[in-house]
Amino acid sequence: MTEPRTQVLGIDPDYGKDSGGCACALSEGGLFVSAWFERPSHEFAVLPRLSAVVVEKPQQDERSAAVPPAVLIQLAWVGAAVAYRYQGGAPGCVVVELEPRAWKGSEPKPVQHARLWRILEPAERAVFGGEATERVIRAALDKGAATRWARSGGSYYPRAFSAADKLDAACISATYLGRLLKAR
Repeated sequence: MTEPRTQVLGIDPDYGKDSGGCACALSEGGLFVSAWFERPSHEFAVLPRLSAVVVEKPQQDERSAAVPPAVLIQLAWVGAAVAYRYQGGAPGCVVVELEPRAWKGSEPKPVQHARLWRILEPAERAVFGGEATERVIRAALDKGAATRWARSGGSYYPRAFSAADKLDAACISATYLGRLLKAR
């Protein structure tokens, strides 16, 4: 008898001078069990029970109008490279591409992270940094509300806050799993 394939991997591609990789959030049986950062050039762990890889597919729209096309292409490339490398180690695994509007719409990052945080079990919260992460999310919510979200949502987080992209990967996966509905 074979073991059920219950793992889903959410991937949020990132691009920048210190990144060029993807934040990954792995769920098993619908619950998050780990999160990490992956670069296409790294050796990958094989996840044979992986049933789906859900990756953000960058898009050109009014929100990304200031982003150079080369950056969007790099984001797409990095996301696809990591997604298909993981899929290759799990026969029968599907890759699902979600555009940002499909999983987050225009909701500011800290608002969506707070919604995600409310649905996570305590063990899942620990995967993303526990109480320390919750404090950072709350502070970002306060800053954003004080300025009426005049800047991009991610700018309300401290530069050293590394969990934001992992939380995005979890939001992508949780949306796919039906645990997190897109805000209207």
